[in-house]
Amino acid sequence: MKIHIKKIRLNLGLTQEKFAEKVGISLRYLQNIEGGDSIPRLQKLAQIATTLNISIHDLID
Repeated sequence: MKIHIKKIRLNLGLTQEKFAEKVGISLRYLQNIEGGDSIPRLQKLAQIATTLNISIHDLID
């Protein structure tokens, strides 16, 4: 499963730092998610999707 945060985040003009702050996660955790090293739990995916104003289905492949 691939999570497509980076492309969407960049399209919104958000840095990793700003996005991590908005979602309430550490920068390192966001980097791990974007790099494919971590897969967030459903609750965190929902929070990320809400922050990006998209559905969870748009985040995952």
